[in-house]
Amino acid sequence: MPLITVKTSKVSDIDKDSLIFFNTTSITNSQCNGFECTGIYNVILQDLDGSLTNQPTEIIPNNIGVISQSCDFNEAIDGYICSSDNFGVLTFKSSGSQAAYPAQISSSENDHSFLNSISPLNLCSVNQYTSIIEFGNTYNLSFEESFSPDTLNFTLSGDASASTAAFIIKYEDIRIVSVKNLITQERIDPYYTIVDEKPVLQLGDSCGANLIDLEQNYIEFNIRSDSQCKLSISKVDSLVGYIRYDIPPEEFCKSEGPSLFVEKLSAVLDASSSQIRINSIKKGSTIVDFTVLGQNQGTQELEQKLETLREATAQGKISVLGAPVLDYSYKTINANEDTKPTAVESIEAGGGHSVGFYFGMVLGPLILVLLLGIVVYRWDRTHRKNKVRVAAAEIKMEQITTQTPTKQVIKTSPIQQANNFMIGPDRELIDNPLTLQTLPTESDVGDSAMETPRTGRSETRDNVNLIKRKLFQDLNTVLENNEEDDHNENKENNNQ
Repeated sequence: MPLITVKTSKVSDIDKDSLIFFNTTSITNSQCNGFECTGIYNVILQDLDGSLTNQPTEIIPNNIGVISQSCDFNEAIDGYICSSDNFGVLTFKSSGSQAAYPAQISSSENDHSFLNSISPLNLCSVNQYTSIIEFGNTYNLSFEESFSPDTLNFTLSGDASASTAAFIIKYEDIRIVSVKNLITQERIDPYYTIVDEKPVLQLGDSCGANLIDLEQNYIEFNIRSDSQCKLSISKVDSLVGYIRYDIPPEEFCKSEGPSLFVEKLSAVLDASSSQIRINSIKKGSTIVDFTVLGQNQGTQELEQKLETLREATAQGKISVLGAPVLDYSYKTINANEDTKPTAVESIEAGGGHSVGFYFGMVLGPLILVLLLGIVVYRWDRTHRKNKVRVAAAEIKMEQITTQTPTKQVIKTSPIQQANNFMIGPDRELIDNPLTLQTLPTESDVGDSAMETPRTGRSETRDNVNLIKRKLFQDLNTVLENNEEDDHNENKENNNQ
């Protein structure tokens, strides 16, 4: 018996330190499937009224992974004496032909504040695990070798006022896992996610309250220290899938879409509504992930329901709130087979793609080609305009320069012409010795020469300066027109 309670006891002629002793050497590993036996480290002696130890206490073995700050080590008993009454004993059993492996119970916060490794005790083909736990906490329950039992039956013992704890277990595919109260024989549906609003399990919730996480494939459930709370967590042969409706999820949920969905599937499949479970409701438009739990062993019954559901979907009989089915995916899962979850199931052939889907598949590439053609056309048009403007500027430059009395005219681009005509005041022509002769400076002529009317080379220099100013004016005009045209074209493109 992992939990021993003492009340109104009388002790005489016995030393206090000799009342209790935890003998951890009395059990051999052969009784624990070859693993180290851990049952002796997971028992509790509760002195409810203090008649045994002079005050209400809980006495636990030397299991350092489960003690709290309220516990003090006592070397004489090789254990801890705790002043609180917040400890309980969790017992769970796995049945069937599966091999059993050690389990580990740890704090869900991963801070290692609680860590207890336990081995199964084989009792008549039933593997039993026992662990001390502290009420009011959430724990991870995992197994070595990625062992995932088909069925686990849980009970929790203790005498605390807040005698509730929560446990998290991971599975290969959480959609086929079901929770059942063994006392009432009622299946307990999980809280499910509605439009990105993830539910939260509270420790104050009822016995067996649970939620599932489809992304991380775990189930979280509550268990209470109550004779009417004995839970079974089991994998069940199931039909699983999703249906995507053409309706906003907010409207679907507000108009009682979830309950109507369960009623619709129950009628089509001739199944009890207790067998149909919604796992989540997500956006895009409204995606309902569901499970139809089988009642008998084997998937033959579910295979028939699968065909019925496919036919009903193709005939539009699964429509809810008048919203058509956009696409869907269904399949059956055998609980005894290893299954790997998929984030998104593939669309089945003939799975109800809408006309809009195929229309978009054809029209999309055509729109991309059209947009690309418009971009190429705009670029070519701008390029041609720029070439025309440059050619016009070159012709005009040629006309201007041919009117200048120079020895030789070199036809170049407007920018090169500008560079060639750069001169300094009263200095020689720069960079174009072929165009004009060297101009005289003040040192080459007398004052009288400088005062005479400007003729010859002086007149030529004035003409060159005039040409230079005219050239840059024309170039600035071309550039300004170019910028204005580009601005108008960009504005036209934005309007389109």
